[in-house]
Amino acid sequence: MKILLIEPPKKFWFVMGEYLPPPYNLLLLAAVIEKEFPEINVKVIDCQANRLDWEKVKRKIRQEDPDIVGSGSHATCNVYKTIRTLDLVKKINPQIVTIAGGNHFTMLDKVTLQEYPFIDIIVRYEGEKALVELLKYYSANETSKKGLKAIKGISFMENRI
Repeated sequence: MKILLIEPPKKFWFVMGEYLPPPYNLLLLAAVIEKEFPEINVKVIDCQANRLDWEKVKRKIRQEDPDIVGSGSHATCNVYKTIRTLDLVKKINPQIVTIAGGNHFTMLDKVTLQEYPFIDIIVRYEGEKALVELLKYYSANETSKKGLKAIKGISFMENRI
């Protein structure tokens, strides 16, 4: 299984100058995945650090050919970058499982899933715990979608998964 965690391209905020903090949330999730699932190939793509625009992100996703792509946003002002990222992923390959996470998605999970059908799963609250359970599930049942209801801390639309 191959997982990409993507910090989308963002514009610099005039208050901070040419600085955007590293995606600590994605780095933490990658570390948890590496520890719990050494057989899973996980990569973090930080578009700011690598100066990737949307076209380069598209190429990177195609090149990596992942099974799962996760992206998130803690601040509502950046949610649409995450949404754009996951939409791009589904346009490249509709079979890739897309996961969104962060405060905004936790609070507005049902609305988000209704408005953005290309988001398969939202991981809520403490993402590390739910993500580990989700990956255990996918590792054991790769193509089956039954049983996702038993995983605490995720939201999804039953008719789409």
